[in-house]
Amino acid sequence: MSRIFFGFLLAAQVIFLSMPGRATARAMTLQGSIGSWTTKAPMPTARIEPASGVIDGKLYVAGGEDGTNTLNVLEVYDHRTNSWATKAPMPTARLSTASAAINGRFYVAGGSTLTTVIPGTLEVYDPTTDTWTTKAPMPVTEVGPASATINGKLYVVGGISQFVVNNPRNGILQVYDPQADTWTTKASMPTARAGAAAAEIEGKLYVIGGSTNAGTTAVLEVYDPSTDTWTSKSPMPTSREGLAGAAVDGVFYAIGGDPGSSPELVANEVYDPVTDTWATDASMPTARTGMAAGVIGGKVYVVGGGTGPGNGVPHSVSEAFRPPCRG
Repeated sequence: MSRIFFGFLLAAQVIFLSMPGRATARAMTLQGSIGSWTTKAPMPTARIEPASGVIDGKLYVAGGEDGTNTLNVLEVYDHRTNSWATKAPMPTARLSTASAAINGRFYVAGGSTLTTVIPGTLEVYDPTTDTWTTKAPMPVTEVGPASATINGKLYVVGGISQFVVNNPRNGILQVYDPQADTWTTKASMPTARAGAAAAEIEGKLYVIGGSTNAGTTAVLEVYDPSTDTWTSKSPMPTSREGLAGAAVDGVFYAIGGDPGSSPELVANEVYDPVTDTWATDASMPTARTGMAAGVIGGKVYVVGGGTGPGNGVPHSVSEAFRPPCRG
């Protein structure tokens, strides 16, 4: 089942966090101890494929689509009060972008409207002034890329560069340096795909799942910036696209998504880079795909997304996952 209007599923946004106690959390996960889910205040605007990033313990969610319109709304979740606030809208309405928080600012790059590819536009939100600024655009525009931050730089990989027959995927890796306001192209990802999830673990970029031109994939590939090389690792148990991904305590959580031939998933599968193995954790309560996600205080917050064919039915649901042995 392919939910997205052009036959591809767009990238879920990924935020990462490394915390103390990594070895204990990893051991508990692989020994069968599981985490737990809690329902939180719903997002005011139900939407699919928004951008997301975490700044000072708050989850910023921008853009997306509501099944009819492309959105530019920016809403911010504060886990301390379990409440949402609306902020200055993003200048360019879009969905399926690359996004991340870097040094207290929220970066959103590329994406599309419901009908048109956005030309690599990069816009940055400053929470201290509630304003957006336009920065250098991506050299190659991407729809449905995976993205994460490594050492203060935004890594954007894969996606679709134009809406044509079969929407060819690519493995292009582009890196943005906020200090220089410049982009650099690095070694391409071996498996061309869109709708994957990505996260940083110990200075490396992990990219999981997505869709190739042949369908959904479970492939896991890891990029090392120090050598500009990619390595293949054990594939994810469940092939899917549009999943949410997050790294906590050195393990990667792959949550929800679209398997391509059946209803959306609640699967929560966990990858350990040290042993190159996968385990299963507590399922997400609400099956969906194309969610926003972020890690706050060691918990993974999964917000919005959608279900159903075509543009799908947008959701406003917000659910938080606490991994095992978080105290």
